[in-house]
Amino acid sequence: MSFVPWYDPNKKLSKQLEAAFGKAYPGLNLNTNQVFTFEALLVAADAYKRRARPTRRRSRRRSAPPTSPTMSASGPASNSMPRARTNKLKNAAIQNRGGKLVTVAPKFASNAKAEISDDSLR
Repeated sequence: MSFVPWYDPNKKLSKQLEAAFGKAYPGLNLNTNQVFTFEALLVAADAYKRRARPTRRRSRRRSAPPTSPTMSASGPASNSMPRARTNKLKNAAIQNRGGKLVTVAPKFASNAKAEISDDSLR
């Protein structure tokens, strides 16, 4: 079992990303690097779209909060600088089950229960 920054496999966007990743890379596990990179691309795309709007809406655009994808088990990304994401990052417990990584904690983000074998206690 490992405690790492992880994504919530129960969220709709996580399921869609897992399906696309599994189709493109069968047999490989989606991990934090891919999830955080995907979230960063969504934020960048949203920022690009906001800048492409007509200048008459500039004040409205500045007052609207930026998109904050929430695929991680930590919740939404923080927009505070200079520590943009790291100030609210929480870990999740994941377990390797025959090469497949499952989330066992926190409870709201789990897709499996923790399994402990006699061999793991040695």
